[in-house]
Amino acid sequence: MSDRTPGRRRPPAVRMRAPRVLAPALLAAGLAAGSAGPALACSTESYLGQVCVLAIDYCPAGTLKAAGQTLSISQYRTLFTLLGNRFGGDGRTTFQLPDLGGVKDPTPVPLTRCIVVDGLWPPR
Repeated sequence: MSDRTPGRRRPPAVRMRAPRVLAPALLAAGLAAGSAGPALACSTESYLGQVCVLAIDYCPAGTLKAAGQTLSISQYRTLFTLLGNRFGGDGRTTFQLPDLGGVKDPTPVPLTRCIVVDGLWPPR
């Protein structure tokens, strides 16, 4: 016996979409529809200014430790355009990265927080 009533059509399949706030996280994890492969976290394929948390004691190429250090605007002009001097610096010749060294780690082993300084401009 069928649970379908004769003459009734099955409703069309609903395609679920990730909420806009979740989409970047899915992309970073390589879970987007049609994903060609694994995500390259903390790499030149990451967004400029993206913060990565790593279980290693160094930051990969194209990233710097997010420890509040002062950077030259002339050397990191694109990153300054994105961050401005919201984390410090004089805004004319220098700016600072966020200091994430004081964040409490949920693990017994300290984690390294790196910020992408050579990456893709993030879309709005």
